[in-house]
Amino acid sequence: MNEKVSQTKKRLRVLCMASMAMGLIVSDAYSVSPPPPPDPPPAPVLTAISISGSEGMAEGTSAQYVCTASYSDNTTATVSPSWSEDSVEAAINSSGVLSVGNINADQTITVTADYSGKTAVYMVSVADIPPVLTGIVIAGPSSVNEETTAQYVCTATYSDGSSAGVVPDWSENSSFATISASGVFSALNVSADAVATITASFNGETDTHAVTIRYVAPLLTSIAISGPSLMDEETTAQYVCTASYSDGSSSVVVPNWSENSSFATISSSGVLEAGDVASDHGLMVTASFGGKSDTHALTIHYVPPTLEGITISGQTYVDEESSALYVCTAIYSDGTSQVVVPSWSENSSFASIDSSGYLVTGDVTVDQGCIITATYGGKQAEHAVTINFVAPPVVVTSLTISGPGSLEENTTIQYVCTAYYSDGTSGEVNPTWSEDSTYASISGLGLLTAGNLAADEQLTLRASFDGKTASKTLVVMAIGDQVIFPLSGFDGKTVSAELWDDVVQTMIELGEEYEPEEIVIENVTPNQWYWLGLREYDAVAGEWILVHGRWFRM
Repeated sequence: MNEKVSQTKKRLRVLCMASMAMGLIVSDAYSVSPPPPPDPPPAPVLTAISISGSEGMAEGTSAQYVCTASYSDNTTATVSPSWSEDSVEAAINSSGVLSVGNINADQTITVTADYSGKTAVYMVSVADIPPVLTGIVIAGPSSVNEETTAQYVCTATYSDGSSAGVVPDWSENSSFATISASGVFSALNVSADAVATITASFNGETDTHAVTIRYVAPLLTSIAISGPSLMDEETTAQYVCTASYSDGSSSVVVPNWSENSSFATISSSGVLEAGDVASDHGLMVTASFGGKSDTHALTIHYVPPTLEGITISGQTYVDEESSALYVCTAIYSDGTSQVVVPSWSENSSFASIDSSGYLVTGDVTVDQGCIITATYGGKQAEHAVTINFVAPPVVVTSLTISGPGSLEENTTIQYVCTAYYSDGTSGEVNPTWSEDSTYASISGLGLLTAGNLAADEQLTLRASFDGKTASKTLVVMAIGDQVIFPLSGFDGKTVSAELWDDVVQTMIELGEEYEPEEIVIENVTPNQWYWLGLREYDAVAGEWILVHGRWFRM
């Protein structure tokens, strides 16, 4: 064993075809299927069920009950059985919630659970609870006309949800009404709507009820509109409607407002908003209230707009030795705007602007700032412009291909293309790849894959990008009938290998080695599949453990 450790190159080497001829042992143990796995343990069997939950409850309440199943393997689980109970005053749902209604005396209810052929019962005591008075409620109209009457009643509610009409002690707090012992409310004469509070008291419980005594107004005879007859365009004016009544009184009312012009609108509160008009414009305001109507003539006065300011629009960045057009817009007091021709000027020695707003820039060595000024109608506006220095374009000057100068058949290698630019910089690029062989191919990402070869071959790899092309000559090496698998991580370990010939369905043990660095398999038949298994000896367990297995094909 020590002699093996001291070897410069440690290999598990087998001549597949030759070794069979020389009488290497073929293990019959690998030519048959492994024994089937043991049967799974038997499933647990339900042995019993039980019910848990409250043993006592009051009428008119609910309680949750749970069913637990016990199994032959000493485990338990909450299950959903078929629930039932034996009382007409109760019901239990599919989730185990027992609901009990009102009962006349204490009673016991039997709850039953059925599940998978097992049954459990549970006794629940239900207590009868006499109802108590919980409150009283007054019912009757919330408003009555002056000098009329209305009947009010009182209903008592109890803890069991029942209710019944009762005769309470009645009272009210207004000097405009009275209420009798039987709940008859009498409203007196009022000059405006008045609110009274009715109170009922019964066996310690109290309730109140607000009643509005409605004032009954006299008959409406006419309405009249008041407000301005002349207003400027784009302003507002308030209009008011006054109603006159048969008793000689009057009051401000809120009518339905309308107007007959497309140049104005009037709100529900009588605010008229005049729009923009080209000349004085007449219209009619109308108010309607209680079957009466009135009209009011109004003239909307045209007000010539005034200039409020000017703005400049156009580019903020202009390349050197180019031009750009700028436009001046005037803003008026009526919200309108229009393009105007101002007096143009600029403050830069690198540019000039003509009377039509056409800016022409000169040659600059760095970016230069410029302020364009427009003057019109006593108003002035400025616009900042940067004259951009335009650097000469950066172009690709050459390409290089980096990657190995040779590769083995049936392998894939990554190649990278680097572009060099006129500004002295460089960087990886994604070129158009090509190669001139019939036994290899390269992907768009530079992955070159070589196929099978009978002898070493040479190919030329090319990369094209932005009008430039680079080439690289490669040697593709034929590796014949030998396959080498490098190993690592087996320092101080004993390793054995086995090879499966898929054609004749035979497993061949390749021997064992201490601290191997690679496995070499020779005389491998081209285009044939082999399975290679690598095992490591576990000295503690005293057995070989498969640590790697793979299929390969020449």
